[in-house]
Amino acid sequence: MDKNDKIFNSDFGDNTLELYGEAAGENFLPAVNNSFFDGSFFGVRAVFVISYFDDLIYLGGSTILTLAERKAEIFVICANLPSEEQKKELFAALKILNVHPDKIIFGNFKKNPERFREDLKKILIELDSNIIFYPAFDSEPDYKNLSVTIDEIFGEIFKETDYRPEIYKKFIAATGFKAPPDFYDLNLLSTKKPSPEICKMIDRSGYEWKYRSRFPVHLTGRDPVLNNSKLAEIALNFSTLRKNKNYLRAFNADEIFFERRTDNKILSAKISATSGNVDRLTDFKTSDDSGKKFLWQPDENDSEKKLTVEWEEPIQIFQIRIYGNFEDEETASVSQKFGLSPDNKITLENGRTFFLTEYSSKFDIKAFGEMTILDEGGIFAKSLEIQIEECGKNFGISEIEIFSSAERIRKILPFIKLTATQQDEFFYSYNLPSEIKSLVIGVYRFHVDEPIKITAKSDDEVILNEIIYSYERLTLNFGNAAEVFISAEVIGNPGIYDEAIIRRIGKPARLGIKARQWIDRLSGGN
Repeated sequence: MDKNDKIFNSDFGDNTLELYGEAAGENFLPAVNNSFFDGSFFGVRAVFVISYFDDLIYLGGSTILTLAERKAEIFVICANLPSEEQKKELFAALKILNVHPDKIIFGNFKKNPERFREDLKKILIELDSNIIFYPAFDSEPDYKNLSVTIDEIFGEIFKETDYRPEIYKKFIAATGFKAPPDFYDLNLLSTKKPSPEICKMIDRSGYEWKYRSRFPVHLTGRDPVLNNSKLAEIALNFSTLRKNKNYLRAFNADEIFFERRTDNKILSAKISATSGNVDRLTDFKTSDDSGKKFLWQPDENDSEKKLTVEWEEPIQIFQIRIYGNFEDEETASVSQKFGLSPDNKITLENGRTFFLTEYSSKFDIKAFGEMTILDEGGIFAKSLEIQIEECGKNFGISEIEIFSSAERIRKILPFIKLTATQQDEFFYSYNLPSEIKSLVIGVYRFHVDEPIKITAKSDDEVILNEIIYSYERLTLNFGNAAEVFISAEVIGNPGIYDEAIIRRIGKPARLGIKARQWIDRLSGGN
């Protein structure tokens, strides 16, 4: 069919809707960009560990596209051995991503988990990659088991070597093929928080939804139709995905990961306790329901219930994170005491200076394994004592993390992303009914603390020019504007920016979009 052949024609009042093949979508994706897509990843090596051959899209299809286009070296490790036909499908999908067949590694996790574990540890050390993506503790047993196994491997690696990659974990089932079927909306929507029935681990054991990392999606994946989408082209290489079509549930305006920092200073400390196995505090595991012990739990008859952490030289402590037992419904009352170094001095208004040698505080460890975060302001300490004063019968600590810097230097650089509505939807080209006169907008920050300037223009007229300092939202009033171009830029760092367009469209145009989506369903959607 020629791209100018008319494929849909409908009268609506005095207006006629016309869709013309490819031309119908020519102006749907405007020229907007984000600094996330601009930076070079040359020299960066990223590893994506998938459980099955067709998990590629669910783990991070858009992120693979972005990293590969920006010259990162991509390796894919498939934990479970596919058939020869399935291998061909995976190779074909990765060819679109410019991932060479030599950089695909197959394992046999289900049939020989111990051999897989041994081999994967060697591979991860040998690859020495900068960034690792792998499944989180999801609702499906296969993802749970793989997540726990890789956590255990990294727990060993961190104790044995200085290797400290960036780690991002993904709920493949809960935010992928079990996500809401909301692809065919007026706009591409952001990933929705899974319900407890879908995944009980959300908001437990370091997977708090409010701390999720949200990555912008690849430039060809933002239109709520499959036409011209590389993500769809990749997904349709897999016969399993073509049949069940659940892959559409994973196509959103953002990709969601949970970051695990690896610069944990407790790894260089001596840890002791009045009772219980302290090795479990540094095994990198925050969850495991396989029956394995993964918690430090003091004995019931231990009257002190105390942990002691000691360093040979003083370290600066900005933040402490404590992960409890994700099955524990109760909070625990805790006191902590720092043995401080002479670097902690206080100068009074009269000029008198004195030195702190000890500092104590009390806090509660949260229920259900939710992260307890303690901001310590950069104190210098040689030791830390944590004493459990009151706790329930299921109490335990799965992991303690101590950080000497507020943020580590990352290969994935800081970025920002404009959001719309009270739900903070990521948006690129945003369609809005013309009768709506205003829109709430904000900015998502990925490790950005500086003020951000937001400018909105209609033609050459500036209709919004504001500076926001945190996560506050603004109300954009449209007046008579039909199309608004919005830009956001970090003050003092114009290299961190985002752009978007809002189009206020009438009912005929909205019906036109729905018609395109209807045609799209017939040709490959669900």
